[in-house]
Amino acid sequence: MDKNQNSSGAWLLSDLTLKLISSGKEKKTWIVSIPNILFYKCHTHYIDVYFISKEHHIVVTIYNSMREMEILLADYPFVRTHNAYMANESQISFFTKKYAQVGSYKVPIARNRFEEVEKYLLERKAEN
Repeated sequence: MDKNQNSSGAWLLSDLTLKLISSGKEKKTWIVSIPNILFYKCHTHYIDVYFISKEHHIVVTIYNSMREMEILLADYPFVRTHNAYMANESQISFFTKKYAQVGSYKVPIARNRFEEVEKYLLERKAEN
């Protein structure tokens, strides 16, 4: 499978743009700037993508897997905080041992992932 597309609800259109097609009866198409993605949450075969559009927080459910999203967004600053969550590093305002504050959301950080998340975020901060 080409890294820029996958078998279901998300495709890279350009370096900074993602096309999402919502699941369900009404299949809406969303064009999302990758820096505006807050995080995504996996539900077995579905992903809830949380993003900002014109200062509003929007959640779109797409048919996809966490693995497919990891491959699709491998070149972007997303950090796996939990088995079911990946957060956009640039949208994290602070973090504790239990969660990362992403916009108005508290994205959980699993106990077994905290050291990895902390190391990643501190290294990214030192680079910038």
